Amino acid sequence: MPLVHGNSYVLNKAKFDWPEYVLSSCATTICLTFVKTELYRATLQSILPADLLCAVDWIKKDEPVVFEDEVAFIASAGVHRRNEFLTGRRLAREALGETRVLLADVDGLPIWPKSQIASISHSRGLCCAVAGSSVDYICLGLDIEKADRLSQGASRRVVHPLEVSFTGDNRLRASLLFCLKEAFYKAQFPRFRTLANFQDLALKVDLTSGFATVLKLADPFHPELQRSVGQLHFRFGFCGVYVFTICYLLA
Repeated sequence: MPLVHGNSYVLNKAKFDWPEYVLSSCATTICLTFVKTELYRATLQSILPADLLCAVDWIKKDEPVVFEDEVAFIASAGVHRRNEFLTGRRLAREALGETRVLLADVDGLPIWPKSQIASISHSRGLCCAVAGSSVDYICLGLDIEKADRLSQGASRRVVHPLEVSFTGDNRLRASLLFCLKEAFYKAQFPRFRTLANFQDLALKVDLTSGFATVLKLADPFHPELQRSVGQLHFRFGFCGVYVFTICYLLA
């Protein structure tokens, strides 16, 4: 799993050390922002199947408006939320290979182009999108989070009793579970519209392989999803202070 340590960048066992003169130059901020963005993009792409594409970028303070119809949907939102929304739409178009407007349905979910499926996530300034074919994917959910975001109180709400032996008091592991479950809920909701909480799903996580599987799925979920629980795919990767997770169900 990719990690960032100080001036050294490690990706797929390859280490890149940046000379001190580069790190101390006036271009340091721009250089490292670009490098980190590319590392985040590579990390996300590394956990995706080959037929899914991704786009990654920082949320801009003045994200330009491309379609007025999109802005109308968040007319009452604050500046930061507006920029999150517009950056997400821009990256979704990039991942989809589209240039058209992406409107929302009555539940506020993006309406994807015919025969396509996508998912958007953002966390603390970073935004990502993934996309593929709805012919191949029934469900697709992406989530990114800061790896140390959960307090002990929040961890108790997220961690299922079957997961306690995995997390213990480890905030990173609890945050990973939170992120994986968010990806699952974002994957299932557009198709099944099931409202649920974190205790309705228990996962078994393999930190070595970067995969997770379902230990238990509660009754409220749709029967079709219950029948397909063994075919749900969960993958994750770490890079810097972020954890990236994906959940999908193949057609």
